[in-house]
Amino acid sequence: MDFEHEYVNSSTNHWYISFLSKNYNEKMLEFRSAGNAVKTSADNAVYLPAGEYWIGVASSTYYSNMDYTVTVNYERNIGQYETESNNTMATASQISLDKPITGNIFPRDDVDYYKFTVTKTTDVYIYFEHNYINSSTNHWYIQIFEKNTNKKLEFRVKGNQVITSSDKVNLEPGEYYVTVAVSTYHSTMDYTLTVKTQ
Repeated sequence: MDFEHEYVNSSTNHWYISFLSKNYNEKMLEFRSAGNAVKTSADNAVYLPAGEYWIGVASSTYYSNMDYTVTVNYERNIGQYETESNNTMATASQISLDKPITGNIFPRDDVDYYKFTVTKTTDVYIYFEHNYINSSTNHWYIQIFEKNTNKKLEFRVKGNQVITSSDKVNLEPGEYYVTVAVSTYHSTMDYTLTVKTQ
């Protein structure tokens, strides 16, 4: 989402922008725009199912009656992105082995659930990527577990660790879930996750 306005000689935030979901009654995205930032883009994308959504624009620290323009940028999701709300096992986004999917954690208590199927006994591992964050603290917590919630694998990813490959885990045929949640620090940055077999 992009927010544009004419120049205001101030570095203070004048507008507060939020993206709201009718279906899930939750805030999906929020950011602020300063007076001297004539174009502000949201830090992260939101991956949504079909439905109705609202954009809210309100004053922030300072008020301005200047005209603004809001643009919602759209890319069709054909399986390359998570679909919110996928915060439970029942609403998990379906993924395929060896096929990457992109998501992000917003708000802080968001947990992304993914579901995959193993048709024969297989060694798998998780390949996790994100852009660089100047921090050696853990930002993401990732798990694999069975439908009965028996944990098979867990690991954490630091901000300055742009590529992480987990240990391998041997899985019997069946359905499994991957969760991605916040760790010590929270980032809304996109990540790409792949459950790999080789």
